Amino acid sequence: SRGLGDVYKRQAVESAGTTSSRRFGLTAKFMLFTLTPLVIISVLSLLFSIDKMLTFQKSTIEESTHIVKGISEGMLRQIANTVARQTRQYLFSHPDLKREDFNRDIYFKKVAIQRVGVTGNTSLFEIAGADGIWRAWADIDAKLVGRNLEELKGRLGKHFDAYWKLITGVKDGKIVSGYYHWPDENGQFREKYIVCAPVEGTPYAVSASIYVDEITVPLLKIEERGSALATEMRNSNAAIMGGGLLLLAVILFLYGRGLTRKIHALSNWADRISLGELDLETSPVTSNDELGELSESIARMQDSIRLSVERLRRRRR
Repeated sequence: SRGLGDVYKRQAVESAGTTSSRRFGLTAKFMLFTLTPLVIISVLSLLFSIDKMLTFQKSTIEESTHIVKGISEGMLRQIANTVARQTRQYLFSHPDLKREDFNRDIYFKKVAIQRVGVTGNTSLFEIAGADGIWRAWADIDAKLVGRNLEELKGRLGKHFDAYWKLITGVKDGKIVSGYYHWPDENGQFREKYIVCAPVEGTPYAVSASIYVDEITVPLLKIEERGSALATEMRNSNAAIMGGGLLLLAVILFLYGRGLTRKIHALSNWADRISLGELDLETSPVTSNDELGELSESIARMQDSIRLSVERLRRRRR
């Protein structure tokens, strides 16, 4: 009996040493294997949703810019045609008006020079005749009036060829349009869109132009607000997701700790039985789950061992 008790004590000590050497318990494993997939899935879902939202926003802005540009180009073409017709009517009704006086006649200027949006305007220039000179005769910039437009080459530099191609494109009596660069009041070159329409029955043509950024800047502001909103949504979603994962981690920790406490209680109970304490009657775990069933099994085992020990003692007597 004493030898059997020594064996039980030695096994219990070895078991306790093994238990104390375990640093990664069930609670830690439970949290690791539960939270890790959730964290990975949550982060990937967040990144995927933000990426899709930004891609959708970018494509929407690009399509909107294309549509708005198309509408603006159509409107500018209509303005150029309208001003060309109005100019023709005025010139035919005022046959004595000389071209040198175009920019001084306030009524003609109201017809030939009209505001387009905020940054654009129309102007009137002469299609080159026998002398091969293209001149501006009505323009918001008085310094251009009467000048040979080819002299702008020094002012426009590398951007002159695109401008010149558009201006001279009306020589065959067709409407031309396109993009070029023109210096603003600060001397910075900015992209412009121009439509040139010949004035029927005259050696003149009307140009209607506008800076492109007047059309696109509102869309860029929408894109900036969309990006800021996306960043705000990302941060909000990350905070909500992080808070949810933290709450889940606390719940899992409390649940896992309670679970491991029950397991430790059952383990200690089994160790005490192995040391010969066969009169323990109160089960340390009472629950309606698998641990409750394990507790009942240990209790039955305790009863069986106690009965076996009593039989063995009676036989020795």
